[in-house]
Amino acid sequence: MLDVRVKRGADATSDHHLVVADLKVKLKVYRDRADRPFHKYNVHSLKDKTKAEIYQCEMRNRFSALAHQPEESVEETWHDLADTWKATCNEVLGKKTRQHKEWLSTNTWTLINERKQLKNDINQTQDLQQKQDLQAQYWELNRQVKESTRPDKRSFIHDLTEEAETAAGKRDMKRLYEITRTLSGKNKVPLKTSERQERRDHHR
Repeated sequence: MLDVRVKRGADATSDHHLVVADLKVKLKVYRDRADRPFHKYNVHSLKDKTKAEIYQCEMRNRFSALAHQPEESVEETWHDLADTWKATCNEVLGKKTRQHKEWLSTNTWTLINERKQLKNDINQTQDLQQKQDLQAQYWELNRQVKESTRPDKRSFIHDLTEEAETAAGKRDMKRLYEITRTLSGKNKVPLKTSERQERRDHHR
């Protein structure tokens, strides 16, 4: 809304005054998302060795099954590979949620989800004694979450500082600047150049 004025002399057949406003409307950009997923996959879970092994095994089995299929055209082969990759990601990785912080470990997220469930149980419980017991469990679980996040944060910062040192050695000043902003708290978790390019290609 850019400007608003009241026209007191206008006869609007009402006891209210006529109001005139200038509005600036920003139209939403149209993006062609035909045959593209509307979500991102939770690739962060691949940091868990068990999850990574399951993902690799599932991909290996699915791709080996494609190798025994009859010979197809290049386009058909491409669609088969893409569908196989999407199906594996949906089953093993799942969708990425917005609240998912990159530096938190799988164990920490498990504790956070348990704490969230306890909170729901507390809100739904009417019995006073049971509510007090649940609240005691909640605060104990909250303490465990805080203890679990500390090493996650230290590990995240340690990995970033090592990457910054590598970037400085390669004279990759753009990446070094991104990491510096992240460590100073002025930026979100920076994406690597390859990851950013993949996302751009994904949205085209």
